[in-house]
Amino acid sequence: MECCNDKSVTTGDNILKCSVCRGKHHTACLNLVPKQVAALGNKYRASWKCPSCCNVTRRGGSNLNTPVRSYTELPACDHSMDMSCDNLDQMAFGSSPSVNNKTQVAEKLLTSVSCNDFASFTQNLRATLSEWRADMNRDMLLLRDDIQSTLAEVRNEMQTLRSEQILIKQRVTDLRDDVIVLQTSSQSQSTEYEILKKRVDELNSRPAADVSELISGLETKIDLLAQQARQCNVEICNLPEKRNENLPAIIEAIGTALKSPISLSSIVSVHRVPHAHQQNTRPKNVILKLTSRLHRDNLLSAFRKAGSLKTDQIGIAGTPYNIYLNEHLTLAKKQLFRKVRDIAKKRNHKYVWINNGTILVREREGASAFAIRSDNDINKIKTKSAE
Repeated sequence: MECCNDKSVTTGDNILKCSVCRGKHHTACLNLVPKQVAALGNKYRASWKCPSCCNVTRRGGSNLNTPVRSYTELPACDHSMDMSCDNLDQMAFGSSPSVNNKTQVAEKLLTSVSCNDFASFTQNLRATLSEWRADMNRDMLLLRDDIQSTLAEVRNEMQTLRSEQILIKQRVTDLRDDVIVLQTSSQSQSTEYEILKKRVDELNSRPAADVSELISGLETKIDLLAQQARQCNVEICNLPEKRNENLPAIIEAIGTALKSPISLSSIVSVHRVPHAHQQNTRPKNVILKLTSRLHRDNLLSAFRKAGSLKTDQIGIAGTPYNIYLNEHLTLAKKQLFRKVRDIAKKRNHKYVWINNGTILVREREGASAFAIRSDNDINKIKTKSAE
């Protein structure tokens, strides 16, 4: 290769031609002064190699056999490529004034400088590359650890996301089922609403009298069912009330006094009930429920046969009071019974009583009895009186 772009001079003593690449170099570009150029012989010129070819030759072979001047023969040279005239004068012409010796010294000097500089450069380059390789290996290890750690975190996050996704899917499925149930329930309620609305419209379309009659009939049926539920009950009135009283023992004493024994096994329950009106000062009534209607009828028959029953007969000390045993009536039936009794008294009807939850009325001894089941039947009393 050429040393510079100056092509004006191609031959002459100030040009050195490389024996390898045939490139031409100016002696001035090689830092050689005319005195040093004059010392170079034709043999050296013919075998001279430029610095680039010296480097290429060094890479292709071994430098073990390269002749190097010892320190005793030649002063140490700088590792740079500086070939100034001062250095050449000091090293090449300090000891031998002959031209041949100067030529040999110059040849060895150029070879030594080129080879030694390249060896040093190669050694430094290898050391630098080794350091770079070590740094790169260390950085690669750190990068690998970071990548593995990041991948582990990503895997954990993905696993967590998968678990959460499964839970979300399950919740969505449950919500979908709940929505289906709600839709079904809503449809069912809508259907029931339509049916009820239709029935209400039918009731509203009926005359008021028919509705009142229907309501009255329903109330009568409800009262009848409530009365049937009490068919085994006996209501005991005006029984003195005491703290910590033993009602089952009192019931046994009543049965003994009426000569209709009552065992504890035939008693289902016995308790007092509050009055319908709080201002009532009489003792609370006692409701006795027996195991069968037959036991109730026997007890009531024994009470009617006895005619009366007082507190001293059942072992209660103090002023004797009359005790009354009746069928357990519903509230509506009790109100109807009081109303019938008052009207019968005004209309001179002598007998009013209850049998199996039915109110019976008889005007006089030997007359036929008739039943009163509702307010509409009260007119029977008036009709009988008019006759």
